[in-house]
Amino acid sequence: MVEEKLSQKLQAIDTLFYQLDQINQVYSVEGLKEYMPKLLACMGEYLGAARIYIFEVNHLQENHITNTYEWCKDGVEPQIDELKLVPMECMPVWIDKFKKWETVRFQNLEDIKDIMPMEYEILKPQNIQCLTAVPLHINDKFIGFMGIDDPIWENLSSSENLLNYIAGYIT
Repeated sequence: MVEEKLSQKLQAIDTLFYQLDQINQVYSVEGLKEYMPKLLACMGEYLGAARIYIFEVNHLQENHITNTYEWCKDGVEPQIDELKLVPMECMPVWIDKFKKWETVRFQNLEDIKDIMPMEYEILKPQNIQCLTAVPLHINDKFIGFMGIDDPIWENLSSSENLLNYIAGYIT
C-alpha cells in the first residue's frame, strides 16, 4: 500500500515535470495557452484540489489583477470569467505578502475572517475552506500569484517546495 502511494506520487511528479518541459519548449503565448491548463490539471489532481488558478497583474492597469488560467475538478464552478480586473485594493493583505515573496496559507477560512477581512469576503461566497497561494515574480517585480483551493492538506504540506519550484519556473 505504501509502495503503491509512493509510486503514484512519483508518477504524478513526473507528469508535472513533463508539462513544465512542454511549456519550456514552446514558450510563447500560444504554448502557454495550450500547456498551462494541462499543468494546472496535473497539479490539481496531484494535490486533490478543487481549483488551481493563476492571477496576473494587468499590464494596462497595474493596480488590477486578472485570473488568466484556471483548472477546476468536476463539479466545481469556474470563476475565471468573474475575476477579471480585480482591484488589488480588494486583497490588501495578500498583495502585501506577495510583494514580500510570502505565501498565503490557511487551513480554515474562518481563521482569516479578522486578519484578512477583504480577502475573506471574496472567498466566502466561493465556499473555499482552505487555500494556499504563492507569489509569482520576475526578478524582483511582483507579477501575480498561483492559488490552490481546497487541496488535500497532507498532500499540500508535503509538496510546498514543489509548488514554489513550479511557481518560480512558470514566471
